[in-house]
Amino acid sequence: SDGFNRWEASQQMGVQVLQDLAANREQGKSLQLDNRLIAAYRTLLQDSSLDKAMLALMLELPSETYLAEEARVVYTESLHEARLFVRRTLARELRKEFLALYQQLQVTRFYTANATDIADRSLKNTALSYLMLLNDPAIVQNCLQQYNTANNMTDASAALSALIHCDADFVSADRDRVLKLF
Repeated sequence: SDGFNRWEASQQMGVQVLQDLAANREQGKSLQLDNRLIAAYRTLLQDSSLDKAMLALMLELPSETYLAEEARVVYTESLHEARLFVRRTLARELRKEFLALYQQLQVTRFYTANATDIADRSLKNTALSYLMLLNDPAIVQNCLQQYNTANNMTDASAALSALIHCDADFVSADRDRVLKLF
């Protein structure tokens, strides 16, 4: 029930899954995500009692830098590919939940710097970062709309980052335009 302990547990599970996948990749094995991680993330996304700021943190996988610090031997490319594979798989398997969360939090209102609104933006932009990995034109349009209508730097930079990290060919013109605008 303790938020920090739940976050720590999510990070430990993420480290274990990512290290195992990176090791599998190094051995030439195919990558397959443990369904327990998908189930854990689904449970998090469906738990409306969680603090939104804490939920955003729990949905973030451990960084590649942290994973490298924890590893005895660092396989940089394998860690990167494993992390991207997990994020894409989570996005695909939990698309409905991430999209519902994003739409729920994509509310146009006057910008305020209070804890509730900061948490809402953080969670919304975490959902967007997952959704953009799907290379779905409709989601890309949502991301572009967020950038074009953002009334704060948090939403603008999150949309820009999501566009930059989107590897779909059809995004390149929009990405270039948004980068020039920024």
